[in-house]
This record gives sequence, C-alpha cells and structure tokens, in this order.
Amino acid sequence: MNDVAPVSRSILLVDDDEDFRTLLRLFLRPLGARVDEVADGEHAVARILAEPPDLVLLDLGLPGGDGFSVLEDLRRRGGLAETRVIVLTGRERDAWRDEVVGAGALDMLTKPFAREELLRVVGEALAEDAASTREASAPAVSGAPRPL
Repeated sequence: MNDVAPVSRSILLVDDDEDFRTLLRLFLRPLGARVDEVADGEHAVARILAEPPDLVLLDLGLPGGDGFSVLEDLRRRGGLAETRVIVLTGRERDAWRDEVVGAGALDMLTKPFAREELLRVVGEALAEDAASTREASAPAVSGAPRPL
C-alpha cells in the first residue's frame, strides 16, 4: 500500500480580463489543481516569488508590466528556474513563439484556443513537473543489494 498522498498542483492565472480568467478556471476544473489568479504583472511576480505555483498561465498584454517583463523579472530574481510558464496571447503564434520561448516560457497558446488544446498543454506541463519533482526527491540507489 502506498502511503504517499497525491500532490495537489497549483496554477496561477495572470490575465487582466476577469471574464477570461473565469473561463480558464472552468476549463481547468477537470485537472483538479488549485487555481489562483492575479490581474497584472507586478502582482504576478510578487505572488510567484512568495508562493511559487507549479504552473503559470501568463498573458502578454498586462497592466503593471507585460508578460515579457514578468518573465524577465522572474529570470533576474531567480524565480524562473523553478517556475513553468505557458504564455496565452492574442498575438500571432509564428511571430512571437520563438521570442516567448527564448524569454523562458515552455510554450505559447494563441487566443482563441480550444479547451482540449489548453488541457493537453497544461496537463503535459504538470506531468513534466511531477516527474521532475519525483526524480529530485527519490532516494539515491546504491548498487549493493539490501539485506533481507
């Protein structure tokens, strides 16, 4: 029997459009993750550094620092190394994807996107995060057999 409790995942939504954040919460509900939200770049950086979520869904067009300034600020403060970020934007994918990924995001979805696409990308990011967390917390295994 496994006594390890399942790890609850957390997602931070960073978008200034309250209706869009509400829609994302509904889309993400099947994942069972805790979903928090902020409406601007300044509060996003403060929240991420204070309580790093497992994943950030970040809009590029924000008051108080756009998405690129959020990524830059997190990288400068060392918070980007531990934080997985997916950018959600209305900007053309081909024109911005390389710049977004170069700034430190995992991926970019162009609005409007299908619910299934969001769930696939978010699910993959959370699964990758869970796998790296398990690897980091796994005890070292020696080559010698354990006595019975």
